[in-house]
Amino acid sequence: MTELSSDGANSSGRPLPPRAARGFVLRFAVVSGVLLALYYFPFEGMLTRGLRHLYLSAYARVAGAAVGLMDPGVHVEGTHIMGRVSLDFGLSCDAMDIYILFAAATVAFPSTWRRRAIGLVLGFASLVLLNVLRIVSLYFIGLRFPAKFELFHMQVWPVFIVVLASGAFLSWARTTTRPRRREVIV
Repeated sequence: MTELSSDGANSSGRPLPPRAARGFVLRFAVVSGVLLALYYFPFEGMLTRGLRHLYLSAYARVAGAAVGLMDPGVHVEGTHIMGRVSLDFGLSCDAMDIYILFAAATVAFPSTWRRRAIGLVLGFASLVLLNVLRIVSLYFIGLRFPAKFELFHMQVWPVFIVVLASGAFLSWARTTTRPRRREVIV
C-alpha cells in the first residue's frame, strides 16, 4: 500500500491510491474552475479593465523586446507589437489559461507546500519563456509565411504548449513523489 506523509505527499514513488487521486481531481477542478472564472469573467469595471490592460501591455513589452533582439525596427505601443508584422496582444495571448491549469494541478497535487512552491515558480518561469518564444516565432512566421500564421497561432502552438505544460507537470509530479533521501551520519 502506498503511504502518504502527514501532508498527503506520496512517499513511495508509486501511483496515488484511488482516494488520493479522487481528491487531486476534485481539488484541481475547484482551483482551476475558480481561477479560470476569475480570469475570463467579463468584468466591466474601470479598475479591472485598467489592470488587465496594464498586465497585457507589460507582457507585450517583454515579448516585443524579445522580437526586437532579431528585428530592431520593432516597437510596442500598449498591447500592439509593431514592426514589419503587427501583432495585437490580447486576452489568451499571455497563455494564462495554461498557467492556471498548471498552477491548479500543482497546488492540487498531494505534495509538500515547499515542493509545490518550487514547482510553481519553475513551471511558471518555463511557461512564460515558452510563450515569449511562441510570440517571437509567430512574428517571424507572419513575416516569412503569412499564409501559415493562423495555422500556427490557432492550432500548432496551442497544442504544443498544452503538451509541454502537461509534460512539465507530470515530470514535476514524478520527482515530487520520489522518496526523500535520508542522510546517514557515519
